[in-house]
Amino acid sequence: MDERYIQIREHQGENYKPVVAFGAWRVAVLNSHARFQRENMKLLERHLLTDESFVLLKGAAALYVGDGDAEHAGNVECFPLESCKVYNVRRGIWHAIETAEDTSVLV
Repeated sequence: MDERYIQIREHQGENYKPVVAFGAWRVAVLNSHARFQRENMKLLERHLLTDESFVLLKGAAALYVGDGDAEHAGNVECFPLESCKVYNVRRGIWHAIETAEDTSVLV
């Protein structure tokens, strides 16, 4: 297919990889990796300019979301992801994702 009309991308390896980008947005695939296992989670992150959405494609994953301020994550709540639902973490909200083995998440 001519890429002027459609791009087809995939990521089957471990970890996070952007697969499509245009202007200010991108689509990535996040696959199982040791850094996303609970025992390796060291911190939550937040994005000051954009929301971030997650869609569980296969496997098991959970989002950890904090209600804190600019300095601290505050109280953290766990949200297990359900397949094919869109979870949109709002701009500025502390969050992290945990994945099980053989998991893929569209970001």
